[in-house]
Amino acid sequence: MKSFLIGFTACFLLLGTAGYAVASTGGTQIEVFFKSLHYVFEGTAKTPLPDQKGFIYNGTTYIPLRFIGEALDKDVQWDGMTDTISVKTKTMESTPSLNTIPPTATPDTSATSSDNISLSAFSFISAENDLPGLLSLNKWTKQNTASSKIFHIGSQTYSNGLGVYVHNTVPPTWRKDGGIITYDLKGQYKRLTGVIGIDRNKLTYLDIIATGTFKVVADGNEVFSATDLQEGKDPANVDIDVTNVKMLKLYFNSDRVNLLNMVFGDAKLTK
Repeated sequence: MKSFLIGFTACFLLLGTAGYAVASTGGTQIEVFFKSLHYVFEGTAKTPLPDQKGFIYNGTTYIPLRFIGEALDKDVQWDGMTDTISVKTKTMESTPSLNTIPPTATPDTSATSSDNISLSAFSFISAENDLPGLLSLNKWTKQNTASSKIFHIGSQTYSNGLGVYVHNTVPPTWRKDGGIITYDLKGQYKRLTGVIGIDRNKLTYLDIIATGTFKVVADGNEVFSATDLQEGKDPANVDIDVTNVKMLKLYFNSDRVNLLNMVFGDAKLTK
């Protein structure tokens, strides 16, 4: 486990076959040697991502815990609030497939009618990247750093909508997107409305304010984008014509410089 933890928390500067690793929390700089290692799990060869290379230090080989865990079909989670790494058996929620309809929230009767449905009560067909374990419906129910369970954007509260917690250090760190959620509208809706903004954060590192971007893609075409979303700023209004749209994708992006709690409040589809 010690070997795995060092490989998980270290960040690397590649210099040919040798380099240096420095613990993300500070500490001693060490010289390490990178090798092109081969991994076989239960007779099946697996190759790590470029940023998950193993290295040798003082005669010991270190391998990233995330690669080992996921290769063994485990779910690996990093909690920056408590500096805790969790390895557990994957659940349906954390590994949705394109053919699986995840459970939805109880419909908000005030936001649902024959012609109007809250997006939080509409089944999505896939959730990718950060979203499977970090998507909340109608209030904060998943891991996040929001100051309240209730959705907030500025001084306003929202009783229905989507909440996405985007961590600042989720590996691989070069991946800037917080997640993608896909809906099959089947061409049955005309408008998508709501507001998009950033919820209050109860935990901010180094007083750096994270910036988020929200994008909507309809049948492969970008139809909406809101940039420079930050805590304390007014939300951006979302009002999109989705007439005849079949596949709708929502992109929740972050610059990853800090923790982010993005809210798509009062998100509704109208026939």
